[in-house]
Amino acid sequence: MLENLEKEVAPGFGSLESYEADVKLQGDERFSIVGLDIQTHLAPGHSPAGLVFEITDPESGQVALFVGDVIFKGSVGRTDFTGGSFDTLEDSIVRLYESCPLDAPVLSGHSGPTTLAEELRTNPFLDGVRRRVAS
Repeated sequence: MLENLEKEVAPGFGSLESYEADVKLQGDERFSIVGLDIQTHLAPGHSPAGLVFEITDPESGQVALFVGDVIFKGSVGRTDFTGGSFDTLEDSIVRLYESCPLDAPVLSGHSGPTTLAEELRTNPFLDGVRRRVAS
């Protein structure tokens, strides 16, 4: 995803420069940084290599989900970019509902905080997710 960025256009950012990452996360990794436990979840749909970071403070047990552009308060990530797919995004969101705490703060790339539980109740883009999670 980070290679060949010269082919992509980023309005407002100018030209992009490609580089090779030192480590490529694939999802389902566990590691610790500055005393926080991090679990990655593969979440393609908005982009082919989308990741969600489930971050836990081991001292307090507090959990937060950093979801990038997967899900927003009242919306979901765009899927009209190269490699995007609404069906794939929906599958990713269902997996989050199956594996992450529903009451943890969800922090996205573009909107205010929410929770998975709140989005399941109110997000108009999650009708298909609601049907699948409820079954």
